[in-house]
Amino acid sequence: EKFFENCPNCKQEYQNDLYYDMTKAQLAFIEREFIEVDRWYLGALKRRILTLDGEKEADRIEGEEISAKMLSLIDEMKNSNVPLLSNVTLTGVYLDI
Repeated sequence: EKFFENCPNCKQEYQNDLYYDMTKAQLAFIEREFIEVDRWYLGALKRRILTLDGEKEADRIEGEEISAKMLSLIDEMKNSNVPLLSNVTLTGVYLDI
């Protein structure tokens, strides 16, 4: 996951437009390659939604789609026999939505 967050050379966090684009790329990659890994998927969704700008129409629409995906994924995780994320983590995700 850190490859999408930090420069592999200098180890600094990506910022501004680059971070915005990298969260989009990370989410697309996880949806394509690792969608079955719920925690990775949820983390990518959370990082992406936090970068969106609610003043922009396209970002608002994407945010609504991501919120629905997050809520659906959390419900699936709750109903499965897989160990759940901690309540603290789930509370943080709900607050981000």
